[in-house]
Amino acid sequence: YSKDGLTWTFKIRKGVKFHDGTVCNAQAVKFSIDRNKAMKQGAAYIWDAVKEVTATDDYTVEFKLSHPADMEEVVSCQFCAFIYSPTAVGKDYKAGSEWFYKGNICGTGPYMLQSYTKGNQMVLTKFNDYWGGWNGNHLDKIVIKVSTEVSTRLQMIKSGEADFAVMLGSKNLEALSSQKGLHVEVDNAAANVVCFFNMLKKPFDNITVRNALAYAFPYQNVIKYVKMDKYGSLPKDVVAPANVRGATTSQPYTYDMEKARSLLKEAGYEHGFAVTVSVNNTNDEVKSMLELWKSELAKINVTLNIQPGSWDAIYSQARGDVKNRPNIFVCEQTVDTMVSYGVYATTCTKDGAWNFAGNDDPKMEKALTDAYSLSLFNRNESTKQLQNVGQTVAQKCFVINICDRKNGFAIRDNFKGFVSNAAYDQVVFFYNCYRGDK
Repeated sequence: YSKDGLTWTFKIRKGVKFHDGTVCNAQAVKFSIDRNKAMKQGAAYIWDAVKEVTATDDYTVEFKLSHPADMEEVVSCQFCAFIYSPTAVGKDYKAGSEWFYKGNICGTGPYMLQSYTKGNQMVLTKFNDYWGGWNGNHLDKIVIKVSTEVSTRLQMIKSGEADFAVMLGSKNLEALSSQKGLHVEVDNAAANVVCFFNMLKKPFDNITVRNALAYAFPYQNVIKYVKMDKYGSLPKDVVAPANVRGATTSQPYTYDMEKARSLLKEAGYEHGFAVTVSVNNTNDEVKSMLELWKSELAKINVTLNIQPGSWDAIYSQARGDVKNRPNIFVCEQTVDTMVSYGVYATTCTKDGAWNFAGNDDPKMEKALTDAYSLSLFNRNESTKQLQNVGQTVAQKCFVINICDRKNGFAIRDNFKGFVSNAAYDQVVFFYNCYRGDK
């Protein structure tokens, strides 16, 4: 990249093809990024610094930026950085989106989509022209079964119908760890469970009330009883997972009921109040965390009404009119890149897609952008400044991190080659996997 960090140049690997036979070149890369940026949906914000993408020759792409940004981190983002065939998708954005929504995809990976049945299964098959070749041990076909019921996934891995299973829950993983024929692997994840206080309406327009509830959360009990002292860890940053660059090293809020009681009295709420928390109805572990919190809050006369709903419904409500937003919104989040900037930007800035608390602090936003831009020139100083932003977020207490999540995988013993990668949550790199008895 240039000395000012505003121009980045990437060379594209030659000899790579998309699954429809289209050559993956600089024009294809430009097409995908331009389309993702123009759509302005989902994680398209990762391209905000990019003013222009130019294919300077068949295998060279140049990025012109509005402000310095680490484009190596952006282009490797697990969301919205996919490069796909311009021939398959086409130039019409609406038609292309409809094509994607039907379950289609056309990338350059080792496996291509053979069939997809929504809510049931996806079948991937070996792409013979994959640039990495097929020497060594590999799978020819992968069948990915979809099941919303934990009990079904559990039965499939126990019976041997499945070689690999995710999202089974801590207690089930612990039980499976001693079952013959399979094993459980646990690894850090760049993911956590976060709690947003709607500070745009009472009682959470009062920072002292927000502080009180933050101190009343039973962080340690969540790790011990819900995460079994193995599948989660205590948070160290108020909103970012501990293993991303720029996360703070300690969270200011620890369980302290006397402090919580004192703060409520100071705020004029010693007689308590009732609040509603909205949560995804399919996430039993997060609901269990809230039940523990509910029991603690009852000790200080605060009634926590847990309101489960479908993700689409609770997300729309949390992003809607302030009057209709829940008092508290709790959800799991997964980072886009392994830097705290992305988490802070999406949850703490005025226009952030996950700003469920209603925070609006231009000074903090500028400090965040400046800290991230500095990463190109002085990464250590950038990390310190990102941590300063995290401390500001913690002081305002409109969001708290209640648990850093770990990934737990149930794997049949003859399924070999799997390696977890915290930057790509629960992703299986199937190209490295194979079946074997040894």
